[in-house]
Amino acid sequence: MMPDTPPVAESWVDIIPPEVPAGLGEPTLLIGLVLAFAVLLLAGLLFYLQPRQRARRRLRRLLQLVPSQPGQGRTLCLEVRQCLRQAFARQNLAAVRFAGRDTHEWESYLSRLARHCFGTTPPPVDELERSIRDALVWTAEKVVTES
Repeated sequence: MMPDTPPVAESWVDIIPPEVPAGLGEPTLLIGLVLAFAVLLLAGLLFYLQPRQRARRRLRRLLQLVPSQPGQGRTLCLEVRQCLRQAFARQNLAAVRFAGRDTHEWESYLSRLARHCFGTTPPPVDELERSIRDALVWTAEKVVTES
């Protein structure tokens, strides 16, 4: 006679699963690292999408376009003005005030930019490049907020 063999379902009962290693029991470190990475990623994304940073990127692209488009000086000047409006979130650029800077410097820059945009002759390439570089400097300045 054949020996009694247990049914298949009962034969697996005596197998014991391996124990989980002690270091992997609590994933708090992994969760903390993932959360820290997510926070840093979100902060970087918010910084990247700020209007002032977007305007600065656009100004850098305009600065690269100047030599290739010498006849488009007025159009580029108008785009510089639009970038400044975007950076400072104001339509009236004359109302913008800077901490630690003389108002006269800003007003003279705006009048020079207006001459380039609306003057009888298009601005020379070197003057246009200077205006865009100055716009990059101005967008890096700290703006005084009105209370």
